[in-house]
Amino acid sequence: MKQEELMNTVESFKSDRGSILAGVMGGRLAEGIDYPDTSLEMAIIVGIPYPAPGVRQEALQHYFDVCFHGKGWEYAVESPALRKILQAAGRVIRSENDRGVIVITDGRAGKFADNIPDLELSNDIVTDVGNFFEA
Repeated sequence: MKQEELMNTVESFKSDRGSILAGVMGGRLAEGIDYPDTSLEMAIIVGIPYPAPGVRQEALQHYFDVCFHGKGWEYAVESPALRKILQAAGRVIRSENDRGVIVITDGRAGKFADNIPDLELSNDIVTDVGNFFEA
């Protein structure tokens, strides 16, 4: 999508309450655009955005294993995934006055609990999100 088209889409999204905007992790919508005030109140992250496997990724993980005593997976895989999750979550919460919901639809999200403030696991997302917005 060209920059002008993207910005028109974003402006339309911001001005139309109740609209849905879909993007991909690491893309311009998830990392490069500001959504002030109540223009974005919920982000849904589908899956954990782990780096794509490949020779370069394996080499990086091996390098970190050697340099940091077996922490290759943590530094080469989990840290970049966490950074992407927090970056996407940061689109919703931009200031101390903002409130919103970030839903991660992956059972592995719990492993990031120490690094994601106020992470709550849910067995009934629809009810929990509804309760949040009614409060």
